[in-house]
Amino acid sequence: MNEEEEIDFRKLEKELSLAVEADAKYDRENSAKFRAVEQRVSSYEEFKDIVCAAHLKPLDRKDITGENSHKQIWNPHAQGKSATTTSNPNQPLPLISKIPKNCHEFSKVWKRHCNTDTEKYHLLLKIGGEELGRIFKAEISMGFLGEFLVILHSCLEERDVMETVLILEELSKTNRFDLSVKFLSGKERSAASELIQKLDGVEFCEQDTVVKEKYSKTLQDMRNKLLLQ
Repeated sequence: MNEEEEIDFRKLEKELSLAVEADAKYDRENSAKFRAVEQRVSSYEEFKDIVCAAHLKPLDRKDITGENSHKQIWNPHAQGKSATTTSNPNQPLPLISKIPKNCHEFSKVWKRHCNTDTEKYHLLLKIGGEELGRIFKAEISMGFLGEFLVILHSCLEERDVMETVLILEELSKTNRFDLSVKFLSGKERSAASELIQKLDGVEFCEQDTVVKEKYSKTLQDMRNKLLLQ
């Protein structure tokens, strides 16, 4: 084996560590979404806040009284530290070293690391609506909108409906969204229509009136923006 063929174990170890942390982050945020639904939050803002704070842990009595002998890092994830979190080994996640920060990075991850629709679906969920809205703020280029709609429609799971609505909502706020809609193919428009129908079929408890009204209004806005009426 020559020098060019030697394996960079340090690089592989670093990539594996980052991938494990990304998986752990997905699991934390996914659990937070379930908690938010169970708590019957009254708005999407509250839902987002709960998900964004998923990495935080409540202080116990020893932390408050100073009985712990070592210094407790309040927010280890913000400092790039890895926490021990049990991830789901059956969860199909693309192996990426970091979350893409712009359209160019996203395109490389989407094409090189996501080989199946399921992997693409979980990448969208992992990045989340807010970050996708930031990545594509200037415009949703290269036909991504149609591909997103087809993937979300074909892979949608009931537990992911809130995050899926958030993804659609944030993408609809990007510049020239209406132009991206005009270039959707017949298959993509059909997928969009069926996706909205699936999301519209979600049932809420009778007590969740505020959330249901907000949810229904958001879906109606998406129908209008996707020109489905």
